[in-house]
Amino acid sequence: MFSLYPPNFNVYSNRPYIIIRPKPNTFSYIHVFLDELKLKTFGTDDDIYLRKDKLPKGAHILRLIGENKITQYEEETFYSIDVAREKLVREPQKHDYKTGDIIVASDNKKGIPDGYMGHSALIIDEKYMLESDYSADSIAINSINSFFKDHEWYALYRPLDEKMGQQAVEWGLSYYEKYQENLKKGINRPVFSFIPSSMKDLWNAIYCSKLIWVCYYYGANYKFEHDGLWFSPQNLDEQLKKDKNFTLIYEHPDHSFKIKF
Repeated sequence: MFSLYPPNFNVYSNRPYIIIRPKPNTFSYIHVFLDELKLKTFGTDDDIYLRKDKLPKGAHILRLIGENKITQYEEETFYSIDVAREKLVREPQKHDYKTGDIIVASDNKKGIPDGYMGHSALIIDEKYMLESDYSADSIAINSINSFFKDHEWYALYRPLDEKMGQQAVEWGLSYYEKYQENLKKGINRPVFSFIPSSMKDLWNAIYCSKLIWVCYYYGANYKFEHDGLWFSPQNLDEQLKKDKNFTLIYEHPDHSFKIKF
């Protein structure tokens, strides 16, 4: 995919979607065309998701017209896309989630190649998860369904001791509440960052797999082994696969990491 002109849009492909990300506070309306066919007008500066399985296969020109009603500014941008060459995602598997389940994905968003960084989250209940991601909040409670907007290649693990999973989540929710209290005071701690730091350090840096580590460590008194100051989703996934205290519930056939330790 490429742009013919420097835009106020960032448009990229993520298996199930074409994602249009407009520059914030630039447009009142965004008119989306595929070739000469108008798809829809969006009155938002949030991300716009176009499902590839709803688009005709083949090469197309994606035409975007941004309109600002206040300044009367308009911008027209064109992108070349080829839906036929894209892998279309299947609907996510249905699971009976349990408190303390851990989900680890090996595919990526934001242009990172699949099999390298990945992502992970801690299941709260049948609908919600606790995660640390690129969002505005370093620690967030989001719907489990939101995970599958960006990830298809994943494994789902479950602690054999139900109480251990509950303790990890209870501690994680308390940690989340303390983080929210910090935000109300104007203190953004911890920050989302991959900068290596002590795993036991709660208030300088946090990321997805470290969040799961601290929840189980402080909440359930259970320690995932690690070397150094970095505990990646791949480290977590590899430990869960061989950990006798966890069982594999589901694994996508393409789920794998490419880095060999």
